[in-house]
Amino acid sequence: MTTASGLLGAGEIAPDFTLAAADGERYALAGALARGSVLLTFFSLDCQACDAAYLHWDAAFEAYAGDDFSLWAVGLDPEPQAAAFWEKSGVSFPVLFDEGASVGGYRLASTPSHVLVGQDGRVVTSFDAWDRLAWNGLLAEIASRLGRPAIEVAPGDAPEFRPGCTVHAG
Repeated sequence: MTTASGLLGAGEIAPDFTLAAADGERYALAGALARGSVLLTFFSLDCQACDAAYLHWDAAFEAYAGDDFSLWAVGLDPEPQAAAFWEKSGVSFPVLFDEGASVGGYRLASTPSHVLVGQDGRVVTSFDAWDRLAWNGLLAEIASRLGRPAIEVAPGDAPEFRPGCTVHAG
């Protein structure tokens, strides 16, 4: 099953990867999934929808990340630029250096793209662009899986919808 955009959809196996990150660590999807679900948020620095949303990604990381859940931002930009974003933005979530390698495997057409991967390695849900209602639904799913209260982005705290930016495979 694929989403309307072609993005890897519910029930499909998420491609495994190991990537370096701005914090100097290496992140392996298989290792994280052994502990719990992982939300992958693919972004590019020139994407206005990503710029409007990254503080909400950080709020989700602060609310839910722990031994049983991970949120990783996967940058499609060259490593130096993605590292500079991580340092300047002050976000808490890990920023991984992908430089476009995941575009084919995850069928990314735009950024931001969000893929929640369950502990079994299958996609639970995915969507692209910034969509406040879809984001809140994703947060509710994560909270339910973790047995924690859901957080949400209130109307007026972010745009209702902002289309994503087309990914240009290098």
